[in-house]
Amino acid sequence: WTEGEPPTCFAAQMVFILRIFSVTVLLFRPASPSPQLPPAAPPSLPPIGPPTEKGTADPSPSQPADIFGDQHLVLAHGGRADFRGDAGGIYCLLSEKNLTVNGRIEPTTFFKWNLRVHGSCFTDIFIVLRSLSGAFVKVELAANAPPVMLHSPGGATPLYEGKKFSSDGGITVEAVGPDSVIVLTPTWRIEARSVPIPYVAELRKRQISIRLMPVTDPLSDGVAPHGLLGQSWDGDDLAVDGQLDQLGDLKRSATERINDHYDVWTMAQAEGAIEGTGSDYKVAGLFETNFPFSRFDALYAPPRDTSKLTGRKHRVPGMTANLLATAGTLGDDTFLKEDQMRAASRKLDGEKGHATVDDAM
Repeated sequence: WTEGEPPTCFAAQMVFILRIFSVTVLLFRPASPSPQLPPAAPPSLPPIGPPTEKGTADPSPSQPADIFGDQHLVLAHGGRADFRGDAGGIYCLLSEKNLTVNGRIEPTTFFKWNLRVHGSCFTDIFIVLRSLSGAFVKVELAANAPPVMLHSPGGATPLYEGKKFSSDGGITVEAVGPDSVIVLTPTWRIEARSVPIPYVAELRKRQISIRLMPVTDPLSDGVAPHGLLGQSWDGDDLAVDGQLDQLGDLKRSATERINDHYDVWTMAQAEGAIEGTGSDYKVAGLFETNFPFSRFDALYAPPRDTSKLTGRKHRVPGMTANLLATAGTLGDDTFLKEDQMRAASRKLDGEKGHATVDDAM
């Protein structure tokens, strides 16, 4: 057809078909995909922290309850007691003729199950000896600041691993490790070393593990030793247990739970296992030898009278009266069952001073 003329029937049909095709394309065109949303973030994990009671079984009622608490004192003949002490206080562990061993107590917080335990541990040891010539030998070991230090009027000198110092009268001081020392006299062997504190709140804080071993009968010179540990060499094989901080008692005393943990404080001061009170053993300085029960300058001193002690008295199989009996300390983080403590004491007592408290665990 030509312009100005009406369209023919064929042309009209073609226009109609094209319009239908356009509409069909629009109706059946696939819809544009919706924009992809970012994947959902995975659920957040609980914060990593100290273990809680959830998922941790309490000790079986059929087993002895775990014990822990203030600085553990492992006494001669198998006795034991806990000793919290005062923060920063220096206490006499062994007082003997011409020999004193002092230790510094520091507060220590650590975690056990769902408890935040505010306890204590020995962090430093100070040993003072007097030789036959009257010269003083002073030894220091700080758990968190080794090496071993020798003190003299001229100042402090480090004693590095493998080095040994000797004085007249059979006194030797040997650094057997970067943070451990053995002091020998004709009558005593003293071992001290720095050990870690598991579960401690303060990162990398360490404590001192101490062992005292008589080489000869400590009563043979007429001066019975004293001090928190020393007094337990009293001429018999009777073990005396003092006050202990029981885990169950501390747990029951907790009232407020903060961040999934109950705060508890240790309290025992070795009541019942020592003469006098804990404060009687506190000394005025690092190498101080004077306190109410001092034996440093004594010419004669009888053993303590155990009948006056109020602690539990018993005999531990395998314990000896004096010569092989061993005493020492265990850290505030240490948890021992009663049978473990006795086994440790028996092992220490039978190995003539060559094992350590930690080895016996």
